[in-house]
Amino acid sequence: MSSSSHEKGLGEALRQGFKYVKEVAIQYSKQSGRRTERVFLCENILLFVTDGQFIFRYGNISYTVDKQQFIFFRKGAVLEYKPCHEPATFFLVILKSEWVINVMKTVQWNLGTDGIIQNALSNNTGMHLFRYFELLRLYIPGDGNLPQSLATVKGVELLYCLSQNDTTIIGQLLKGSANHKPDITQVIENNIGDTISLQRLAQMTGRSISGFRRDFQSRYKMPPSRWIRQRKLEKAKELLRVTNMTVTSICYTLGFESIAHFSRIFKSYFGYSPSRLRMQGPAAYTEKIQAEMQ
Repeated sequence: MSSSSHEKGLGEALRQGFKYVKEVAIQYSKQSGRRTERVFLCENILLFVTDGQFIFRYGNISYTVDKQQFIFFRKGAVLEYKPCHEPATFFLVILKSEWVINVMKTVQWNLGTDGIIQNALSNNTGMHLFRYFELLRLYIPGDGNLPQSLATVKGVELLYCLSQNDTTIIGQLLKGSANHKPDITQVIENNIGDTISLQRLAQMTGRSISGFRRDFQSRYKMPPSRWIRQRKLEKAKELLRVTNMTVTSICYTLGFESIAHFSRIFKSYFGYSPSRLRMQGPAAYTEKIQAEMQ
């Protein structure tokens, strides 16, 4: 099989997989270049690194995944990633929740008993999983995509290997499928620096737009757009106080559309401009805190 045909990268592999997956999708590919990329996860994924290293940021937490390690990510958030060693090769498995439930109804495998829903889990590869991915390469065609009929068979085999290696991941797949709705505040906080539409935020929390607006209004007594704007402004103020980041950097890090827009709404909300607060510097804020503690 031709290795050059597999160089679609993780972002393209995810977007292609999300578009065509019916039950389970399995792809083998290579990530070239070291730039940081981002993609929204609309399905649960399992990624096994065969060579190289990846750094992922999911919400506010970073994960480093080395060669022969794997990581599980729950659907419903923006995943940021970059390879640390070029090139990095990997297997990507996209798992439909409904399919996992149906498979587990027909088998008697041990599952994890941890009742906490986790957004990400990483682990070393045990013998079962290592042999599974090693042999899986023999089935990968030239385009790197395992045919659906074969992917379904190998997907069941993968679930068995997971049950022998790390039962908590299957448990997490099932927990996340039982009408679980992620917490609204957690989803927004995890993506506070991203320019995400209200429709996408609703999707991330497992709600319709009307349901998202209703639940949000009931909890915060204000529309989501106003709360998100205020939360971003509070975060901007915090960064101006405790870091040396420039006003421009903070503006675009938090997803504001322009410096002028950011400065205008910042001053309207706090009564002074971000540049004025920036001139005080983090040292002034530290001295104030120390004085209050004395």
